[in-house]
Amino acid sequence: MQSSLAMLVDTPDYSEKCVHLEALKNRLEAMASPQIVAAFNSQSVDQAKMFVKVFTEIDRMPQLLAYYYKCHKVQLVAVWQDLCQSDLSLNRQLTELYDTLLGTWHSQLQWATQVFKKPHEVVTVLLIQTLGALVPSIPVCLSTAMERTGQETKLSKLLELYDATVTLCKRAGNGHAAKSEGAELGKSDGTGRSGVSSIQALSTKVWRPRRRKSAHSDQCSAFGTLGSN
Repeated sequence: MQSSLAMLVDTPDYSEKCVHLEALKNRLEAMASPQIVAAFNSQSVDQAKMFVKVFTEIDRMPQLLAYYYKCHKVQLVAVWQDLCQSDLSLNRQLTELYDTLLGTWHSQLQWATQVFKKPHEVVTVLLIQTLGALVPSIPVCLSTAMERTGQETKLSKLLELYDATVTLCKRAGNGHAAKSEGAELGKSDGTGRSGVSSIQALSTKVWRPRRRKSAHSDQCSAFGTLGSN
């Protein structure tokens, strides 16, 4: 229908037809949304590929990807909230979070490669969105940790948190050397973005979070500066 409508661009009722087509798309999306969510939650490759085909044909891939991001982002944010409510130190909380993100990177990249045309980009966006949706945010947690740390131990605390973060980036960067997953991480997805460049995009988000203005913003800034070197 989309291609047929393009041929009618010069007809008097073209605008009405466009409105009608969009209404049909909205109805289709509303009807399919429960099945879409189920497909992404169950990781059904066949069902997901079918929806990719349909949503590509109706020019609504961004909407389909939004379902994918939401399904997995909710789960990842819940992991972080559970960690924040635990008795673990912030260093351990970050380590556990980064382990979860790294595991998600590998598992979802394997799955997304079978479903999406740009798997590296899709999975990178998922993790970047997740980092941006964390409540409380990592910058807030860093600021709070600094407020609770004595002046004489602030630097060692920052270095401890820095080590947890740099470990994530190193493990993600070294992942492409693994035999089983190296081919996926080193391969371009057809857009010029390889697994390595996707990791760089994710690392930028990890190292440069939105810093919260606080009495210890200098320490938080120093943490970001460490990561940029």
